[in-house]
Amino acid sequence: MKRMLSAILAAMLSAACFGGCAGSDKEKVDTVCVWTSDGGGKSTWAKLTDDFNRTVGKQKKVKIEWTTFSGEYSSVVGEAYEKGSLPDIVALSEKQTIDFAKSGDILPLEDFTGGSNFVQRYEAITPNRIKIIDGKVYGVSSTSNVAGLIYNKDLFKKAGIVDANGEPVPPKTFAQMREYAKRITDKKKNIYGYSYPMNFSSMYSVTNPVSTSARIKYDVKSTTADMSEFKPMLQTLLDMKSDGSLFPGAKTLDNDTSRMYFAEGKIGMMAGISWDVAVLTTQFVANCDWAVAPFPTFDGTMKYPAWHDLSGSYAITKNAKKIDDEKIMAVYEFMYSRDTRMALYENNVRISCMTDVMEHADESKLLPQFKQFSQIFDESYRADTLIPVATGGLPSVWKDVWEGEITLDEMIDNWNKMESSVLAKKIKSGEITLINTERKVTHT
Repeated sequence: MKRMLSAILAAMLSAACFGGCAGSDKEKVDTVCVWTSDGGGKSTWAKLTDDFNRTVGKQKKVKIEWTTFSGEYSSVVGEAYEKGSLPDIVALSEKQTIDFAKSGDILPLEDFTGGSNFVQRYEAITPNRIKIIDGKVYGVSSTSNVAGLIYNKDLFKKAGIVDANGEPVPPKTFAQMREYAKRITDKKKNIYGYSYPMNFSSMYSVTNPVSTSARIKYDVKSTTADMSEFKPMLQTLLDMKSDGSLFPGAKTLDNDTSRMYFAEGKIGMMAGISWDVAVLTTQFVANCDWAVAPFPTFDGTMKYPAWHDLSGSYAITKNAKKIDDEKIMAVYEFMYSRDTRMALYENNVRISCMTDVMEHADESKLLPQFKQFSQIFDESYRADTLIPVATGGLPSVWKDVWEGEITLDEMIDNWNKMESSVLAKKIKSGEITLINTERKVTHT
């Protein structure tokens, strides 16, 4: 059913898009079709593209037709790809970028007049945020989703977890997080200290929190991996489960359900992402006073750059070649300009993956929680030091640990062997040529 729906949507949009995007002589206006899944930024992008069409677009005789999809986006793009009817510019996942580059359906930015200059300028201010495949650049990232600990200030006050001025104090260590969760929990009122939506994604709920005080130790020369720094955070989750301070049913709990109960004031703390600001102010509207803090660390002092992803990456397809390069690059430049990234940030939609926006933004426009997420952002974070090469997250046997069928130490030992084996294979095949094993660490 989903496949059929995706095919119908793709066919409808392709027909509509390519009816307006057909090439024309230079005296006529060319329409550049852009596809995205950025539902949270839909209204902001609508205003931005309208402004572009009335100004720069009118001058250069080019118009942006912006289409936003929801949950079916990946399927729609896949169907359009199979039919050869991709739009001119399209937001793609990491895998789609690689697949479409290899098939020739998206083109390197260097293939377009002005593309090389764009890449050079962009790389100068945002190194390690460009998508290079076989030595060519197929896209750059413009925004980030930042991870942090979201907490209910009302429940903290009720539990007496406050400073001398009566202000809530979020935990700085894993031990404090466990203790605070116990103090907040009131089972008679269905209130729990911490929520772990295990059914949503272990990478989201565990790897992101642990990133502030742990790293994967890869040794490329000996092709070995050490995952032991994950243990303290995982042990803390097991301890909170044993204490009875975790929201019930973690193994089957999804993130939406967790966010819903947080909004209702039933959860003291949980892992959050900057997009949760929009969720908790428009979808599951929080009826409590809540805030965002950096994730606790093992000892409260040692801290690695906290997790954030790189998003907002758009590729130019081969279908765009029917339009003048100058017009395509005018649209692409607009999408990545500081003014555009600034608008997305000041409208509480996306945090820029470069600090140039945060340094010049009008902070009076920001929601408090969105500003708090942006303050956690650290440009020095590198994803390749966090994501396991074999599993992409926690191993599947983590659920066996959760049920008490194997020990955490046994899981870590098996995990090390699995990661080391896959690492060796990927190095031998050339898939991995360099892993940055050094991450900046600070002590407070």
